[in-house]
Amino acid sequence: MNKTPLQQYIVRRPSVAEALALAEVPDTHKLTALARQLRDHGHGNIISYSRKIFIPLTKLCRDFCHYCTFAEAPLKDSRNFMTPEEVLELVKQGEAAGCKEAL
Repeated sequence: MNKTPLQQYIVRRPSVAEALALAEVPDTHKLTALARQLRDHGHGNIISYSRKIFIPLTKLCRDFCHYCTFAEAPLKDSRNFMTPEEVLELVKQGEAAGCKEAL
């Protein structure tokens, strides 16, 4: 069976040079189709996830990541931490949703 140059990557990871060459492929539809085939070949239709609930005890953060939608700057007259009651309520909601761990 004759494979196209893109299809050869389905059985192995491309080298750095090959990955850079793939970045130059103008037909992104072919590239995304290849990525889909590679994903399906390696993982099939299995979806994995972790049953964890995130408990944001505070939204204060010393970092200023521009992409983060979670952290907030401290505001005057605003609470900086969740109350114990809020934490317990969130834990109950996570438990009802089947969560097994809290972060």
